[in-house]
Amino acid sequence: MKYNQTNIFYKVTAFDPIHNLVTCRRKNENLLIAPNNQFVLDELPIIVREIDQIYYLLFGNGKCNLFDKYGNIINNIKYDVNLNIFNCGYLYVYEYDENYNIKYNLFDVDNNKLVSESFFKYELYCNNRYIIGYKNFNDDITRLTFDNETLWNYPLSSLGKLPYKNENDEVDKILGIAHGNLWFYTKAGRLIALDIETGEVTKKYSYLPEDKKLGYELTPGFGRIFFNEADENLYALGADYFHIINTKIKSIEEQYKHSISDPKGMGKYAIYSPLLQGDYFTFIAADQNSARLRFLGLFDIHKKQLVWEHELFSTKDDNELIAPEPLYMSGNKLYVKDFNSNLHIFERQD
Repeated sequence: MKYNQTNIFYKVTAFDPIHNLVTCRRKNENLLIAPNNQFVLDELPIIVREIDQIYYLLFGNGKCNLFDKYGNIINNIKYDVNLNIFNCGYLYVYEYDENYNIKYNLFDVDNNKLVSESFFKYELYCNNRYIIGYKNFNDDITRLTFDNETLWNYPLSSLGKLPYKNENDEVDKILGIAHGNLWFYTKAGRLIALDIETGEVTKKYSYLPEDKKLGYELTPGFGRIFFNEADENLYALGADYFHIINTKIKSIEEQYKHSISDPKGMGKYAIYSPLLQGDYFTFIAADQNSARLRFLGLFDIHKKQLVWEHELFSTKDDNELIAPEPLYMSGNKLYVKDFNSNLHIFERQD
């Protein structure tokens, strides 16, 4: 596998790798650059997405404008929008109440209205069938109806405490729903499965030795976990291990330690920002002798090994990658943004 850098954009504020959209400052103009056209913006967004041939631009004040491909505004959504989460074909919107508590809802763009008449007091995860609320002030995880009715609650206090703190663990990420179970990951690195119909625990993993007495199955730390829509299994990549969790039998199907399974590949890097994309984990990395993020890599989840690596910056370069910015893959291209807001684009050559 071979990739070569084919383009670079400077002063980039946002990009959509799936549709090859870039917003940047160029020659004293704010531009949205698309594959077949570009147009000038009044201001630059912090997020840009193309959905159903419409450009969604989210600005720093939380407002979202919708543009057609010619640069005409076709909708100005009055709610604050989170474009990083697109649920069930709806926009994910939020607002603050009189006590400055944040509340959430789903917005139907086609019909220009909210899905629920009342805002939810939860952050939301949903697919076409289920809606889950979490990270709320009652410290529970909840299955809801689209009319904001509660079907069941699971108390987060039963998960255990955060390490080194006398505080309850919290939901870090809702991973997905498969084979009748809701899977989620916690701030303390615990992996939990709940029966989607009842809210009862069906499986729980932890790397914390003290969790054994709480009924957890102990395992090495997962790192970052992702739900794979293709086979409905969970894949995890961390600094030391790669895991595959079979959601049908609720069991760790495969586990590999980098220093043993791939010592000359994955084993030589400190891995950051892993992101599952198709058959690969992309990641940025530092070598074991430095904390500077200078490397890019692709890990094949089927071969269980590093299949591409690239040193983007030398030790002498006054630039580096940043951990919140992952390496994105789309088709035969890779996209990554560096500390200086430059967007590097690579294209597969073999």
